[in-house]
Amino acid sequence: MGVYTSADDIAAGRAPDGVPLWYPAYPWGPASYQRAEAAARPAPSGRAPLIWQFTSQPMDRFIAYLSEAAFRTWAAGEDPEKTPTQIGDDVPEYVNLGLARPYTLAPGKWDSIELTTEWSDTAGRHADGGSVFVRGAAYFTGSLALHADGLPAGAVVQARMSEYLGADLVQDHPIDEIVGTPGGTYRVVPLVKRLAKDRGMRVRLLNQSDVPVTITSAVLTALVFKES
Repeated sequence: MGVYTSADDIAAGRAPDGVPLWYPAYPWGPASYQRAEAAARPAPSGRAPLIWQFTSQPMDRFIAYLSEAAFRTWAAGEDPEKTPTQIGDDVPEYVNLGLARPYTLAPGKWDSIELTTEWSDTAGRHADGGSVFVRGAAYFTGSLALHADGLPAGAVVQARMSEYLGADLVQDHPIDEIVGTPGGTYRVVPLVKRLAKDRGMRVRLLNQSDVPVTITSAVLTALVFKES
């Protein structure tokens, strides 16, 4: 679907040709959408990013260089059949959530991440302190940046998106694996899906090690296109 990466990684050839880029670069510090839209499209190493994250102050903000229809197609994992050239008329909703404090993930049980800090939720579908980060009908694309302490090197915490209808689990999605490394474990989990009407999406974790693991940080960022 795409890769979130820096100018240094692009220059070093770590982003394959033809892969859509989600590019973070902050030329101004705090900035408005109007300023970013008026600026020239970034071109790191001659590459044209699909999405530009233009500031992280006071929160992450992005613009996407494609129409709403093309964005929906891309978010669904399909080929939009042409290179996007301009920002669509409709701005996606923006969701940026995280943890108010670290928590312990016990071994051997799937556990939903309770997103207790809300920096932004223009879609208005995240309940205070709840685990559902988007509700259908909607398309969304984004990522979850995780930091875990106490996960033994080589041990695994699994992550997956799960759809709920009310309190009932109705569908699980493919598993991503977070492998322990010395000195703390970091992983960015991609989040891309179409969600049917009235369903809510959560992220669940399964600690497969034999010891408790501390989830020190979980920062979820997503662009959401709601369906009427």
